[in-house]
Amino acid sequence: MNSFARLFLAFVASCVAPIFSSAAPAAKKVLFFTKSSGFEHSTIKRLNGNPSFAEQVLTELGAKHGFAFTFSKDGCLFTTEYLAQFDAFFFYTSGDLTLAMNDGKAGEGNPPMTPAGKAAFLKAIYEGKGFVGTHGASDTFHPPGNNGRGPARNRDDGANIDDYTRMIGASFIKHDAQQKARQIVVGAKFPGMAAVPADFGPLEEWYSLKNFAPDLHVLGAGHEFHGGPFLRPSALSLDLGPRLLHQRSAIARMC
Repeated sequence: MNSFARLFLAFVASCVAPIFSSAAPAAKKVLFFTKSSGFEHSTIKRLNGNPSFAEQVLTELGAKHGFAFTFSKDGCLFTTEYLAQFDAFFFYTSGDLTLAMNDGKAGEGNPPMTPAGKAAFLKAIYEGKGFVGTHGASDTFHPPGNNGRGPARNRDDGANIDDYTRMIGASFIKHDAQQKARQIVVGAKFPGMAAVPADFGPLEEWYSLKNFAPDLHVLGAGHEFHGGPFLRPSALSLDLGPRLLHQRSAIARMC
């Protein structure tokens, strides 16, 4: 995990800690779910039965900020009863999580969610539980025909988007080569954002997104990309606007 990824995880903790810590002295329970039905990122890969790097970082942050993390890649655990124990969910996922592996046989093969389990998860969020999605969380539950890199992947999907995409607020198209990009803070009042330095410009893998929700709470905008142009797909049929780091307002109420 690079320094930006570590900083992001620290930001997540600073984002939710003020609300959670003032509510009660007991640690708040967070499910960190990392099933990959598509590409599995090295940050969340478990090697030789050892916790992933992300799990190690969150264990450290949890002890420091009052979170009790549960780490899982098992989608079959998703039931109304199981999810009820958690205060929030943290996804670092990919692909259709109701499949063990995507059609191209990508993925780690861990048990998938059932459709009922997925519905229970979304219902829990809409009823007030917290949600954080990082990196591949936007590369999760694509509409039909969007799993590959064909023309459909480059077009907005309109009413055909998945309920998960409606919840998270956008979906992944592609990324280009890693490059530095200065971030302009536009939501400084959001918890943790005021501490972002003016020259914050990490070397990262910046995503092109589509299917933006109309009620996004924008936190920062990408500016001054270095190391080559940040290219959107040439077949894109609509103007997606500026490159944004965002948090959906429906989710931001938990932070």
